[in-house]
Amino acid sequence: MNPSETDAARAESKGRPSIYTFGPFQLNPAGHELLKDGKAVPVPKKAFQILLVLVENASRTVTKDELMKKVWADAFVEEANLSVQISTLRKALGDEEETHIKTIPGVGYKFVAAVKSFPLAPAGGTRNRNAAWVSVGFISALLISMGIWLLIRVPEEQKLYRLALNYELGGDDEQALSALDQVVSMNPQFADAYLEAASIAYQIGKDDKSLAYLHKAADLAPSRGQDFQLKVEGLQLELNGENDEALKKFDLLTRMFPRDVNGHFYLGELASTHEQKRCR
Repeated sequence: MNPSETDAARAESKGRPSIYTFGPFQLNPAGHELLKDGKAVPVPKKAFQILLVLVENASRTVTKDELMKKVWADAFVEEANLSVQISTLRKALGDEEETHIKTIPGVGYKFVAAVKSFPLAPAGGTRNRNAAWVSVGFISALLISMGIWLLIRVPEEQKLYRLALNYELGGDDEQALSALDQVVSMNPQFADAYLEAASIAYQIGKDDKSLAYLHKAADLAPSRGQDFQLKVEGLQLELNGENDEALKKFDLLTRMFPRDVNGHFYLGELASTHEQKRCR
């Protein structure tokens, strides 16, 4: 192959879509698909686009302005929308400790997990065989990961709770509530399930049901930490229509516990809703 052919091959490879892997996750931009241990992880479109930008720029800080321009190119949106999508991503990735997406205060975000990329070869000849070997490698890795995962015994209510969160991320709030009801029937002391159910019920207009869940969460709050208590108090204020006070409570929560994914999610959701009402 002469130099010009080498350059062309590199250019072609560079322009080709890739599959990215990090830890147990596989990100397929062409298929708009995020997998964990071979299982699909529901991620909304905007959150997926943000994840892709961060992964493609792994180890580099991507500013909030850059992210918003790339993801919402033709629309004006508040920064709170970005916070909501980042919180959604953290939930999907289980990123409470910021092992994947690190917040750079006042600047933006950096994808800090180790990323590997595999270009998807077009059909034809040796490239087809190379793609086949890459696929075999993926399948082998996935089977090994799934085998290890199956050896870990996870309580049934915990599995069901994660399933409920996946339903919520996928936009199926009714199914999420149904799953959470099963969780608390299996384990009436599962405080996080009551709190999550209260939040979902409120978002879909089921205020009475939300209040009932919240009462249960409040009863369990004394046995939990201050972060849980602040979430309960914030949701109570929000249910009572005291949005300004609720914003203060959630803001305090995120400042005291900056790695709390739900805290950022509640703050972002409320701030976004509050801004929309103010602009009407």
